[in-house]
Amino acid sequence: MRIPTMTLVLLLATAALSQDLENVALGMPYTMTEPTYRLCTDADDAVQLTDGVRTEGHFWTNKTTVGWSGGAAKFITIDLGEIQPICGIGFSTAAGVADVEWPSDILVFVSDDGDAWHMAGDLLDLSAAVSPPPDDGYATHVFRTTALHTHAQYVQIVAVPDGSYLFVDEIEVYRGEDAWLAEALPGDAKPDVRSHMAGLRFNGLIKAQLRRDLNAVRADIEDPGLPEPHRTRLSAEVDRTAQSITDMAAVSPDGFRAILPMTDLEREIFRLQASVWRAQEKPELRVWKAHRWDPLPPSAEPSDAEPPILDVAMMTGEYRADVLNFTNARDEDVTVRFSISGLPGGTNPEYISVHEVLTVGTRRFVAVSSALPLARREGAFYVVTVPSGMTKQVWLGLNPREVDPGSFTGRIDVVGSAGETQDV
Repeated sequence: MRIPTMTLVLLLATAALSQDLENVALGMPYTMTEPTYRLCTDADDAVQLTDGVRTEGHFWTNKTTVGWSGGAAKFITIDLGEIQPICGIGFSTAAGVADVEWPSDILVFVSDDGDAWHMAGDLLDLSAAVSPPPDDGYATHVFRTTALHTHAQYVQIVAVPDGSYLFVDEIEVYRGEDAWLAEALPGDAKPDVRSHMAGLRFNGLIKAQLRRDLNAVRADIEDPGLPEPHRTRLSAEVDRTAQSITDMAAVSPDGFRAILPMTDLEREIFRLQASVWRAQEKPELRVWKAHRWDPLPPSAEPSDAEPPILDVAMMTGEYRADVLNFTNARDEDVTVRFSISGLPGGTNPEYISVHEVLTVGTRRFVAVSSALPLARREGAFYVVTVPSGMTKQVWLGLNPREVDPGSFTGRIDVVGSAGETQDV
């Protein structure tokens, strides 16, 4: 394997530097989230993270390793015995096979008294500047930084798995300069790291969803068919919006609903998506069909211009379903009204249940279109609201128990906010 010269220099420099550092965590006691991965769990887990011994071979089959299954954050708090100046952290782990991935977060908090906690840094970001982890097959890696400038008696590491597993065999805390002991700790004090992490995780999920929404807009702007004046203008708006996501204020979980659009900023992102569609000269309201089980991204579009046809085959007494999609390219939300006619049972027959499909953000960093509340009724019409720049799906569930066998043809009469009509 050929290693680029600059990467090799950084690796050698980091290795040499780590040998010269004093590890003040060596042999010190710690508390941690209870280990749960049985193949490497033993009584010595209580001392192995600071014993100076590194694992040889696969981490998850060695008792010298501490391991967890489950995607929740893991908390490890080391007591250094007295307040120490701190210049860095080392976190030794492994990944690359068997569905074990590198951690998605490793945050470092420090405290002089164990009560007031201050965030000292994001170890993933600081380590990546020197030595990113390997990305090909099984490997061990030490996420390490010497860029901290702080002090503490207690150091708390919050490691979040990217997936379902996390393994670590050693955590090191590197001594800094004595003069730092007189300096203030960084940032605002947090009384409880777990509560603070819950807020960070919550807002991280929101930002991740907003970035996915914006990436879909960016991909549409790259369409060769988009005229150049529009491309330049819209690209600049995407760049400004990307910065707005980075700078956005924390969202309170009180009263929060994870239904897209979740925030005013996400609503603006979808309005930007609608602007791209209009610049591409696409219809303001598109009515189209997808397979009912297909994943449906929030700004999905039809792949062709064929008129939609809903076709359901079923035996007597069966439950079956089909779906219809509405895509809104207008600059404002659109209210769509529709009714079902021509089938046995008259207009909007009782054996057809109509559901509005909601797109919901999840903790797995992906939005899912699967919630099925009943659609609102206004007189002879079902009513759904399609946000600007989004696609709203309607789910029609059929269970015609009192209908004689046969072939029947009906239609769905669709009326948009601007009075535009379409029959399905």
